[in-house]
Amino acid sequence: MREVGQVELTLDQALQEGIAAHRADRPEEAERYYRAILNVDPAHPDANHNLGVLALGLTKAESALPYFKKALELRPNVEEFWVSFITCLVVLGDRRMAEAALLDASKCGVSANRLSEVRTNLHLPEEAMSAPSQQEINVLLEHFASAQLEAAEKCARSLSEKYPDHYLSWKVLGAVLQKKGEFEEALASKQRAAELSPADPEGYYNLANAQKQVGKFHEAKANYERAIALNPDYARAFNNLGSTYAEMRKYVEAEENFRRAISLEPENPGFHNNLGSALEKRAEFEAAVCSHVNALKIKPDFAEAKSDLGRCLQYSRFKAREQDLYPTIRDLLYSGYVRPSDICRGTLSLLKQEPEMGDLLRQPVKADWRPEIVSVVASFEKIPLLYDLMGLTPLLDAEIERLLSITRKDLLLEPDQLRLISGVTPFLSALALQCSTNEFVYPETDEEKLQIKALENRILEVVSRGEQPEIMEVLCLACFRPLHSYSWCEKLVMPDRLSQLSKRLIQDPIAELALARGIPQLEKIDDNTSCEVRQQYEQNPYPRWIIPARRPFPKSMAEYCADEGMELCSTGIKAVAAPAVLVAGCGTGQQPIDTATNIDGCMVTAIDLSLASLAYAERHRRELEIDNIEFIQADLLDVDKLGKKFDLIQCSGVLHHMEDPAEGLRALERVLKPGGLMELGLYSERA
Repeated sequence: MREVGQVELTLDQALQEGIAAHRADRPEEAERYYRAILNVDPAHPDANHNLGVLALGLTKAESALPYFKKALELRPNVEEFWVSFITCLVVLGDRRMAEAALLDASKCGVSANRLSEVRTNLHLPEEAMSAPSQQEINVLLEHFASAQLEAAEKCARSLSEKYPDHYLSWKVLGAVLQKKGEFEEALASKQRAAELSPADPEGYYNLANAQKQVGKFHEAKANYERAIALNPDYARAFNNLGSTYAEMRKYVEAEENFRRAISLEPENPGFHNNLGSALEKRAEFEAAVCSHVNALKIKPDFAEAKSDLGRCLQYSRFKAREQDLYPTIRDLLYSGYVRPSDICRGTLSLLKQEPEMGDLLRQPVKADWRPEIVSVVASFEKIPLLYDLMGLTPLLDAEIERLLSITRKDLLLEPDQLRLISGVTPFLSALALQCSTNEFVYPETDEEKLQIKALENRILEVVSRGEQPEIMEVLCLACFRPLHSYSWCEKLVMPDRLSQLSKRLIQDPIAELALARGIPQLEKIDDNTSCEVRQQYEQNPYPRWIIPARRPFPKSMAEYCADEGMELCSTGIKAVAAPAVLVAGCGTGQQPIDTATNIDGCMVTAIDLSLASLAYAERHRRELEIDNIEFIQADLLDVDKLGKKFDLIQCSGVLHHMEDPAEGLRALERVLKPGGLMELGLYSERA
């Protein structure tokens, strides 16, 4: 090893130099030698022990204790290590743990004479202080381990009365009360346990957890730091200290502590996820995404990390390739924890960093620009994640829309090329799903419309002969028109590789037509404005979505209100255990499904003008097996005819469409329970 003074020494030589400096009362020089040894070999028992002795001699007993513990872990049969450890405990005032250490030392072979000498020198009585028997302790721990909380509480209270200076009964009592939600009393018990065992880092850790639970963040911070001083490798304490800093909105400090926790336990997914949340608060979204992805690599079913990753991707705009993220983002798209539309922009910003995609999109914007179809298909084929995204949500990117619109036209007008392009079938399939999902929004020229008509006639003629049309032509038509609208669609025999496309473009819409006939109607809709709005959405149910964002854990009304950031004058709504919810203007069902899975115990009534939209929503409800939603066709103006009143009313994107929005608001108010909550969303200048 290399020593401080430019001279190379072996570890043994450095140890001897340190001991010599120590004996000559040169503590700073001795410390440099000992620390130099630990830099090379952190598991050097003598260097750990001697550093502890130095600290103890400088009245830094709390700093000394971790070194003594480490030395004993490495070499538990050395008498001097036990003597130093027990001495340190006594200096810290933890006579209880000193007694326990004497017993452990005896088991490790330290002689009875030496232990008696230690007792005399440290003024410890020959008999242990009043403490419960091992049998009493075992009963207590058995109750707690088996989650018999009432029995554990009774036993802990009895022992703490019988042995008021024994820390374990207070420690268990605090844990039991914490589990029962009695946070203030739990805090008092944990405080007592920490006082009785001042050298136990776990005692301070538990106390800090209780203080954090009741919002005493400054006190919690101090006790996490005490736990860390006693055990510098206490990863959970660093993590919870980071969470405490986050609660105090000190995100730089939070990040530092989460990184320290990760350095100690790199395989802990929760630590990585917490780091991601801290980075998100600092608007470092791309770095936050990487942390959440790290958490999911360790624990693929980590629901909270999936939800957090989805939220960060909404705001991420990547500037470099990060291909390692692709598998996790793909899993996230299908997980049901996020709406694919929410993470579309962030994911596209990542995929656009691929060289081939960048080359295509950097072409000058000219009216006559035409990319080579072969290049487009080849570029897309190299990015399977892009195909996934095309099938699940409209691609919210003007450059990619332009590229796909031009390519769609060229594929239609140059059909002979279809058979010559490698990989064109997956591309056409993804493009057809994209165009169906985005309501065929790409513009069409007169030339395209003529070619579409000719394509329709060719396919009809083939089917009329009892034959199957060429799949390429069917896929090409599906990029321009909804397949389910053709009378011949059910006669198509689609290959297995296109089963998802067949379900989405043919089977699902046909199923929705049948479901629409079973949707109950409240009253005949005759308001002129309502009829116009209904007609719009009957033709185009909006939005067309594929996968919902179901919440990983349903929340109480109190938690829901807190998450939404509501500052309520009347708080009675927070205590409602099974809220009745009205979603007025539910569209294709995303909002009621989100609410039904997000609020614990709720029952949702969802109304809309459009039968097509309601049928779309009902199909998804059945597929997801959600049984706490009822869909009804109704005008918002007739809502009082439901014969119900509601704790929570959600009405987003609806009132401003009405001829008299105030009249609609009054209708909703009439069915809101006293003390109920109404959430409104408006997006027009008039609103």
